This record gives sequence, structure tokens and C-alpha cells, in this order.
Amino acid sequence: MSPAPDQLKTSAAFLTAVNLACAAIGAAQGLAVVRLLGPEGFGAAAVLVSLTAVATNLIDVRLTDLVSNLYYSPAASDDTRGAAYRASALRLGVSLYAVSAPLIMLASAALMLIGARRLSTTTFLTQWFWLAAAAQGISYFGSFFVFIQRFATSARRMATLQIASALLNAGAMVACVLVRPTIGGYVTGLLLSSIAIAGVNTVLTIRTIGRAGIPLLQSLDRDAEASRGTAQDLALVRFRQHGVAFIV
Repeated sequence: MSPAPDQLKTSAAFLTAVNLACAAIGAAQGLAVVRLLGPEGFGAAAVLVSLTAVATNLIDVRLTDLVSNLYYSPAASDDTRGAAYRASALRLGVSLYAVSAPLIMLASAALMLIGARRLSTTTFLTQWFWLAAAAQGISYFGSFFVFIQRFATSARRMATLQIASALLNAGAMVACVLVRPTIGGYVTGLLLSSIAIAGVNTVLTIRTIGRAGIPLLQSLDRDAEASRGTAQDLALVRFRQHGVAFIV
């Protein structure tokens, strides 16, 4: 048997084990939170989480697909400007996510203000809606850096970050609900978890991308400026191909 299939099997088994570990951490966290909040409180919290997810689906237009297409386009293979082009494609992704995240936060808050009290008999405080909305916006922005890790990070490093993120999430949620066994404690845990996970993954991903020779945070030279224009032009074409009117 050739080495490639063996390596593929090993990687698949490793990633499956990591996913199972994260699922176990999430299940333990969920059981602990349900026990602390009670069925009614947990159900009310689930209403808020569901509404923020709906808001995300309304705003998100599969930007990860766009960034992937740009990152692996023929222009990215150019020996002279390939790294600058890829950096520009990633910067474009960061910019689009930076615009989308506040929109998701506002849409989440609006949906909760309109729908939460209709879907649950629980007495909600308006500040809970804003905490949950902020957590969703921050989590969405951080998810971009989680996604682009695959472009330059090894499977083991990604797995380490994945498990660390699961532990951060579980720790923040259980600790906040333990201190305040209310929906307020739950949404506070969401916010702290999103800040911690987004912060860790953003910093480490930027460092990893930089080590791979992609100047994500460096100033643009003339070649990079030209690559940026190319990336933006291609982005507009991709959006038009999918029937989306979007101008960068």
C-alpha cells in the first residue's frame, strides 16, 4: 500500500478523534448548563441562540467560499505576486467579515426584540438580547480566522486550537452560569466565550499566516496593491456569478 492512503487514513482517524473529543466536551458543558439553569431556563436560552443563528443565516452569503476561490485562483500561483495576492484575498475576507459582523449583531438584536417574547413566556431583559447579539457578532468575525487556518496550519495545530476553543467555551459557560444561574449568566458566558475564542484564534492564525510568507498585516507595496485590485475584481465577478449585487 502506498504512503498516501496510509497518511490519509491516519489523518482521518486523528481528526475524527478530535471531533469526538470536542463533542464530548460540548455534551458535558450542555448537561452542566441544563442542570444549573433548569429545563425552562435552558429552553428560553435556546430561543435566543436560535434567533441569533437565524440572523446569521440572513446576513452571511458564504463568504468563505468566495475567499477560498480567490485564495486558490490562478493568480495566487504567480511566483512574483502570489503571496501578495493571497494576502490581499485574505484582507478582503477580513474586511467583508468586519462589515458583516455588526450587521449580524444588529439583526440578532432586532429578531430577539421582536420574537423572543412571542416564542417564550420567560421574562427577558433587553440587555440580555444585546449581550447575545454581541456574542454572535464577535463569534462570526472570529470564525473567519478559524476557517483560514486550514490554508497554512498543520492538522495537529488546528486540532489543538479546536480542543482549546471547546475548553474555553465550556469553561466560560459553566463558570458564568454557576455564578449566575439565569439567562443573564448564560448570555454573559456566550459573550466571554466568543471574545476568548475569537481572540486566541485570530492572534495565532495571523502569526501562522505570517510564517507561511503571506504578509497579512504588512503594508501593501505596488505589487500588492495591484494584486488587491485583482482580488477585488475577481470578488465582484464571483458575487455576480452567484446572483449577488455586491460592490467591494
